[in-house]
Amino acid sequence: MTTSPERVSLAIVGSGRAALSALSRVSSEERKSCVVIDPSASWLHAFARTHLRLGTTHLRCATTHVPFESACGLERYVETTGKRREVYRTNDGMSGVPSVRVYAEYCALTVAERFAGARLERGAVTEARWCAGDSPEVMEARREGERSKDAFVRDTMESMRFGAMVLTLDTGKTFIAARCVWTPKFSTPVTPSWVVEAKASYAKVHGSYDGQSNACGIFTARDVDVGCEERVRDKIILVVGGGWTAATLAVAAQRRGARAVTLLSRRKISVSEYECDKKYFGNKGLYEFRACEDPQIRARRLESYKSPASVNEHTYRQLRDAEAKSGTDDVSPLYVSEQRVIRGVTWSEQDKRWRVRTAPTDEAKVEFESTMYRRYRDEGIEPDVAMQAHFEREVTVVYDEIWLACGETVNIAHDPALQRLIQTTPTEIARGLPALVEEKFECAHEKGLTAAAGGKGGCRWPGTSMYVIGAYAALTIGPCADLSVGHRLAAKQIVETMKRHQSMILQGKNPYDTAARPAQAQRTPDRGETFDRFAMLPPDLADKGLIDIDRVLGDKNFERVELDHFEMYEEDLIADIRLKLPESIMARDIYVCFQERALEMWAIGEKRAYRFFIPKLYKNVIVDRCSYKVQPNRNRVILKIQKYTNHYWRFLRG
Repeated sequence: MTTSPERVSLAIVGSGRAALSALSRVSSEERKSCVVIDPSASWLHAFARTHLRLGTTHLRCATTHVPFESACGLERYVETTGKRREVYRTNDGMSGVPSVRVYAEYCALTVAERFAGARLERGAVTEARWCAGDSPEVMEARREGERSKDAFVRDTMESMRFGAMVLTLDTGKTFIAARCVWTPKFSTPVTPSWVVEAKASYAKVHGSYDGQSNACGIFTARDVDVGCEERVRDKIILVVGGGWTAATLAVAAQRRGARAVTLLSRRKISVSEYECDKKYFGNKGLYEFRACEDPQIRARRLESYKSPASVNEHTYRQLRDAEAKSGTDDVSPLYVSEQRVIRGVTWSEQDKRWRVRTAPTDEAKVEFESTMYRRYRDEGIEPDVAMQAHFEREVTVVYDEIWLACGETVNIAHDPALQRLIQTTPTEIARGLPALVEEKFECAHEKGLTAAAGGKGGCRWPGTSMYVIGAYAALTIGPCADLSVGHRLAAKQIVETMKRHQSMILQGKNPYDTAARPAQAQRTPDRGETFDRFAMLPPDLADKGLIDIDRVLGDKNFERVELDHFEMYEEDLIADIRLKLPESIMARDIYVCFQERALEMWAIGEKRAYRFFIPKLYKNVIVDRCSYKVQPNRNRVILKIQKYTNHYWRFLRG
């Protein structure tokens, strides 16, 4: 027997920090009527379970990175409760790093005070799909709303006028939601290439082994649980990785009674308080990223923005202290082996353990040779060939278990719950990340300029009322999308956009219809500006011009005049280039092309074509925020270029 779907105003999928970030910003009335769907039916369950498995004592994020509106709430809680020792203060004097305990206490207290009326529904979403406004499900919901005496129910059903999200749970229950906020992600652990050969060697000896599972003793970080001391006691463990997760696992394994622990890293352990550079927490570091509208280019830039694996100062001190105490006072040894790579892993049936061969990286060899050269140059000590050979030799060590903490990859294309949505309301997927809607709005003080791409987009799945927070929103939010600070940025955008869309629905406008909107010109720093109204010259002719003016003029034999005189005015990030034309020319006869380091303008008059061309600008500009304004009555064209910094340009030409 099929049950009819339950109608709700807002459905939030997930109950972690991202979900709390969104819920804390919606109105109290809507908060009481929304449903939060999660397999655990409890707040922050996956977050707490992860840190219990890893044996975490302190978080990676700062005390200000909480999922609630007030960034200072945790700091005030620590001060009022006298739990200052639960926060590790860094040397830079900035916000400290909270312990898992005090962070969980504060979140539980805040949730109990503010979200006690929020409804938690147990279940996992197996399918999410979009239903248009004329679908039977939506039409029935609207008819039900018209019959209701509750004004809020009527408003909720009316907000489904242009469509709704239908969520099917593994429990068999179905929800139809006017708006949906999606927070989960589908990710797979990164495994080194040698794992396949290692498991194959194990399968040769153990015929019943399927060659895939972790029953052989090679685990990924998400499969390891050090919460129980018996899990690691008296075992020799190798942890592979150089980031916060690997360091946390190594310290926790030693603390839980492992016989010996080795942390193996390809690079030197790097110390950084955040997973990515702080400049990407706001617009300052994201100008170039948001100026580019091409999702594929954005995805490539995300990879370049990511910092190498690192640990924060507190974890680094824990790691070094544990290493220093190794072998003393009944403390198990912990070895940190930096700049070494695994050459091969095979199962030894004789030892009943893994035999792991490692060698120094090429960078380590270069550094060793450089050190010997400096000693010879400064102290006259001859290089020791035997010592160098000893350093570069391969070393074989046996281990009971190998833990892989090499990161993860996110790919929405493999998310089983979103397959129906991807097929029916497709969007471009760039390196596993969806290109979400990025609406543009006219700047209040600068007519003709629009807000930066990503700044007010709402992180919405195209053509639907599903909004995204977390890793899937990285092409809009940036490298910090899956961090607490990224959750806050996305939640603020989403709530503001939902209010604006609700107002449009009440006015009878469809806020989800992207097809009816005029196509935006593709203007990116990588490909330049391309309009249907003119053609571009090939890249090999870029020094001669950007616009193919011959195709614009056709068979007209116009005189071509170069404009050399201009006036330039700068204010903060905007520079105006004012050009005086010899005759009055309408906007339809002005052709402008901006590129990252070049610009060209053609003005077609009665019998002459006027050009202003700069093949190389003084510095790079944000192409997507460049524009132009035509004043025919004053014979003037104003080219507005957006700079990356507010420093004055000494020249216009580079």
